[in-house]
Amino acid sequence: MMKKGAESVFGPDSFLDGDYSCSGLLRIEGRARGKISIDGALVIAQEARVEADIEAQDVIVAGILIGSIKAEKSIRLTETAKVRARLSSRVFSMEQGALFEGEVADASIQIRE
Repeated sequence: MMKKGAESVFGPDSFLDGDYSCSGLLRIEGRARGKISIDGALVIAQEARVEADIEAQDVIVAGILIGSIKAEKSIRLTETAKVRARLSSRVFSMEQGALFEGEVADASIQIRE
């Protein structure tokens, strides 16, 4: 169960390489590479560069992301985001000015054969 107010921050001088998981809110302001799993929300700050496969409840991207996101609830790309990724979520939004190359899938749709 996620604690209210639980927050982890990787500051601008931080570098994460490998697998990382946590509950609550994770804010990345530096660099990260690998696999990131969060029982909560992820914020990729404007100054951040992330090359990762991400699983979270909600994701907000303001920086650079290369990889994939599977968000249970929502993905939002802000006007400063630069993203090359495969995205999957129930809700997807992209502000004017965001740069995006990739695929977007609606995670709530189930296709039966």
